[in-house]
Amino acid sequence: MTASGLPGRAAAGSGGPRAATIRALALLAPLLAGSAGSAAGHEWYTGLRIPGGPLAGRPCCSGQDCRETEYCVLPSGKQGIVSRFGCVAIPWSKVLGIVSPDGAPHLCEAPLTTVFVPYCVVLGGDV
Repeated sequence: MTASGLPGRAAAGSGGPRAATIRALALLAPLLAGSAGSAAGHEWYTGLRIPGGPLAGRPCCSGQDCRETEYCVLPSGKQGIVSRFGCVAIPWSKVLGIVSPDGAPHLCEAPLTTVFVPYCVVLGGDV
């Protein structure tokens, strides 16, 4: 029976329990794959410390703050990095003096803010 009390499909487009299971697995698969990779990927951030400001000396990463990023070009023509807010200027005061193990740029930023708050930046080998 449907919500209206008439026989038929439970909800328009739901496809029944099997379809719901397939949809759930399709949604979960990337999350599970990402969590396995990110746990291993976050190991090298251990020991990195915020270089300056009021949080200086604290860890850059608490397991969710750091990720690989990309370079971008700001409207001014200067090189930037991609944060969760889009292309932003590289915060040079937060750049650590190391190169990432994979050669890519990495960014550690505050996860629950409405503005860009960088903790640490690890530049790739191509800057």
